[in-house]
Amino acid sequence: MSEDATKGFSWYLKSALAGNVDAISFIGIFYSDGTCVDIEIKKHLNEAAECDISEGQYEVGKCFYEECGTKKDFVNAIYWLNTAKENGNIDAKKLLKKIINKIKTR
Repeated sequence: MSEDATKGFSWYLKSALAGNVDAISFIGIFYSDGTCVDIEIKKHLNEAAECDISEGQYEVGKCFYEECGTKKDFVNAIYWLNTAKENGNIDAKKLLKKIINKIKTR
């Protein structure tokens, strides 16, 4: 990670640790794209998902599907993506459809 990205990440992490839900969701992006894999980050991402924050739910579902920091788990991926979809997350709806189509074609 570049120095600027590290600085930015540290500010988002401080904000997430203080309970800022937008920062928690943003941390999920760092986590899910493989930029940063950390147990503490995973904990806060899960907190965002459990607090009905659709972006956090989407990121958790995506992580279960794409194996970022966890092993592939279709059941949890579908659960979190469906929850995010029910909370209005369009990206979750698209990914959920992709996963279901992939399962159907097996």
